[in-house]
Amino acid sequence: KGVDLHYVLVTAVHRYQFIHFTPGKVQRWVWSVMRDDLINQSPAALAGEVDPAYVLHRIRRDWECRREDRTSGKFNAFWKQLFTHVPTEFPHPAASFPESEDIGAEGRRSLMQEPACIKWRLYLPPDDPLWEPIHAIRWDEELESEERKEILRELLMTDSVRLCSKEELEDMIERFHDCALILGQDNPKAGEMVHAANHLKKHRWRSEVFEQIVMHTVEHLEDDLEKDDVEKTAFPMGKIGLGWGKD
Repeated sequence: KGVDLHYVLVTAVHRYQFIHFTPGKVQRWVWSVMRDDLINQSPAALAGEVDPAYVLHRIRRDWECRREDRTSGKFNAFWKQLFTHVPTEFPHPAASFPESEDIGAEGRRSLMQEPACIKWRLYLPPDDPLWEPIHAIRWDEELESEERKEILRELLMTDSVRLCSKEELEDMIERFHDCALILGQDNPKAGEMVHAANHLKKHRWRSEVFEQIVMHTVEHLEDDLEKDDVEKTAFPMGKIGLGWGKD
């Protein structure tokens, strides 16, 4: 706008109604350096330029569904005016990308080891009934680390129909489409991302994609819970499968 370049840095998680944004303004000539930094020096697993109209739509969507207690920052008149130029409904551009040929079960498992996907995991709300057996398994001192992971995996997979909810599917499918969009339609890996999204949508909890998301959840569980303030005494102790929650 004139000699000014307006920018906004946004972190948003649509599913949890969280948005954090920082608007700013610099002289236009700075853009070439900013662009190089954002794309080539980004710490993200994937970085690239995509359709700005779709980006504005995503920011508008997340802004309009936000929770006040999960909002940080304030949009100025410049950005609010831009939002009026994008639709509230905007199909994901990557959803129409050509899908790769079926990469098979092992190919789908391998795709989930990509840097952009390897940390994806299930979200279990604090009141989820699985937390009680999860903590009992974690604190069973007779279990070795690998035994514990396998039992945790079986526990989650036993409840996979419930865990593979509509919200979980929509979140993961959007992530695959985002990866494809950033990679670009001509990148063969983008076609694999679209294939994974379609496979997950069709097969749900029976897809190897969901199976790998469960595995990632188990792999990261210890690190995630170490950041929690919950004390062991808040949960029942004892052997696996014995007497949880009887008191």
